[in-house]
Amino acid sequence: MDSSLIFERSGIGAVSILGNFGIKQIVDLPGVGKEYDDRAFLITLYIVDTNTVTTEAISSKHPELWGRKFKQLSRQCDMDGSGLTGGSKKLPSYIHHQILTASQRRGWVIKCVLVKMDIGRNSANKPDKPSFGLGTFGGFPGTHSGLPLLQLTAIGCFLVYPASHRRIHITSDDINTHPAGEE
Repeated sequence: MDSSLIFERSGIGAVSILGNFGIKQIVDLPGVGKEYDDRAFLITLYIVDTNTVTTEAISSKHPELWGRKFKQLSRQCDMDGSGLTGGSKKLPSYIHHQILTASQRRGWVIKCVLVKMDIGRNSANKPDKPSFGLGTFGGFPGTHSGLPLLQLTAIGCFLVYPASHRRIHITSDDINTHPAGEE
């Protein structure tokens, strides 16, 4: 769920929107949902053998394992990183700017993540800034809520630029109701 929807359902936002759904305003913050930038992010989990060295013990919600596992990991690998063990990025090339029309650049579809990006606006003057990134993690960087104690690794793919620029607001106090959004 998008943060602006969480804010509005929690009473943070414009009274003109919250009042429509019987939500008591706690904080008057009329800008909530006005400039929403959507960035796609996908994490795929992998369960690995229990003997595989990962950062799971120190990134999970099992503090009873932290001390023992931290000592073990410190002996086996360098612990000064973020857990990101490798990565790559896709740069929009000069040729994209030359062969695509302005209309095509605005709606260029990156096939692997199926999203639209405006590469002309976002990257024409920043040739070294990637369109998207792909990284492997020596553990699972997300929430471990509800997960059993497992050895996990992950691959994450994310857009560097917003996939869409729009407004987004709640249409009900029910979390299962789709929001209203405008491009």
